[in-house]
Amino acid sequence: MGAGRYNRKVLTIILASMTNEIQKQYDRLEDVPSMMLRMKEVYAVPDRHIRYAATKAFFGTKMA
Repeated sequence: MGAGRYNRKVLTIILASMTNEIQKQYDRLEDVPSMMLRMKEVYAVPDRHIRYAATKAFFGTKMA
């Protein structure tokens, strides 16, 4: 099995796990790395937001 065939198979599995609306946004991409990069750009939360939320939760708790 060639690399292109594996790429197509993985791409198909990823698309099958998405809702129809999201599939339409990503079905034109031709390879897995470009799809994953685009998804990371769209859905990733910046690290500073995660650190802020964790710090806020930590300092917001009351010690018993």
